[in-house]
Amino acid sequence: MTIIKYRINEDSKKNKIDYRKVKKAVRHFKSGSTTYTYKIKKGHVTPILLKQVASGKMFLHKFDCTKSSSSGNDMSTSSNHSEYYVCRDDKDVVTTFNASEIFTENSFRKKSQTVLKDCPVLVQKRKEKTWEMIDIPKIIKYYNNECV
Repeated sequence: MTIIKYRINEDSKKNKIDYRKVKKAVRHFKSGSTTYTYKIKKGHVTPILLKQVASGKMFLHKFDCTKSSSSGNDMSTSSNHSEYYVCRDDKDVVTTFNASEIFTENSFRKKSQTVLKDCPVLVQKRKEKTWEMIDIPKIIKYYNNECV
């Protein structure tokens, strides 16, 4: 069982709660706040904790991770990347929008045409390569502002 530990403020005692009872968590910083939500990846059953990047008709969530690999001669490398997930109207199930090493730019273009099919202008921009995979937050922001 996964337990979330949290404090109401810096001076308070730690509280514990089962993750299944949490819809979202907001982490406050001096410069702002970040919202995290549990979502279920399409085709899976166990929820994962994702950072909410954008909200509106289309919600964008992000999972940052580091991939490490090693070679036979004691050399290792690591790389940071972000996996993005989308869902409409803040549903519990999210669809993979990109996943490093799985999606190439061409497969991402096809995926975005499916996910964003109700916004022909945006689909055309993706076909014309106006925005690339690195522009996912801009794409979803455009969708939420112009296509809804």
